[in-house]
Amino acid sequence: ASGMVGQAFSFDGVDDVVNVPDNNNLDLTTAMTFIAWVNPVSGAAELNMMDKVGSINSPNYRFFLNDGNRKMGYFTDSPFQAFLSVPSVPSGQFSHVAITLGGGAIQFYLNGNPVSHSLEFGNPTPSLGPTNNSPLRIGCGDSLLVYIWLI
Repeated sequence: ASGMVGQAFSFDGVDDVVNVPDNNNLDLTTAMTFIAWVNPVSGAAELNMMDKVGSINSPNYRFFLNDGNRKMGYFTDSPFQAFLSVPSVPSGQFSHVAITLGGGAIQFYLNGNPVSHSLEFGNPTPSLGPTNNSPLRIGCGDSLLVYIWLI
């Protein structure tokens, strides 16, 4: 499918996912940056952008658009914590989203601009969860092109 820049995956927002086999380079322990172009549909359920989840309750990291309000989110279980951006990602158009995490800090970006966030629950010091042997999953967005840089 056509993306904002070149090719992209096109997901129906229900159950589509790309699995990248486990690799130690994907087990992030200190810092990371997640960058994506997203084009969410209006009223969609929670859209997973990317995760590396050992079990439903023990992700190394999980990035998503929250259901209904389309706020960017980050979740991990050890320590148990979730953060959401304050502004929503617009539906029906491409937006550039990014999340940086490291050194006990998290920052969300929307279209190149830093945006505020809130702690939804758990430990207030952002960190990465436990590493695991699960695949990296990319998917369940309407249009999603993902680049990953390790800091």
